Amino acid sequence: MGKQAEASKKRIPLKRKNRSFPGQAPNRRKPIKNTRSLSEAALRESEEKYRTVVNSANDGIAIIQDQIIQFANPRLAEMAGYSPGEIVGRPFADFLRHEEIQEFRTPTPAA
Repeated sequence: MGKQAEASKKRIPLKRKNRSFPGQAPNRRKPIKNTRSLSEAALRESEEKYRTVVNSANDGIAIIQDQIIQFANPRLAEMAGYSPGEIVGRPFADFLRHEEIQEFRTPTPAA
């Protein structure tokens, strides 16, 4: 019984300076600057992939805000017979038939 009492009196350090405990993964935190630059690099890569997909799509893709075309991919421009630069900034209604304009401007009833 004496050995058990002695063992319980030993002090075990709670922290080890610049080291991890055995069986514990070392602290691999990166400085905030590196983490931020990695996040920015990942965002740039994601944007580049998105841009590649949209610009090489076989479907026409447009971004329309307040009924004005803000973006048109090359396929949409080709389908409309224009260059993307000639489409951007124009009202979406310019590319619709008269019947479609009325349908486009009529709000759909809520379900």
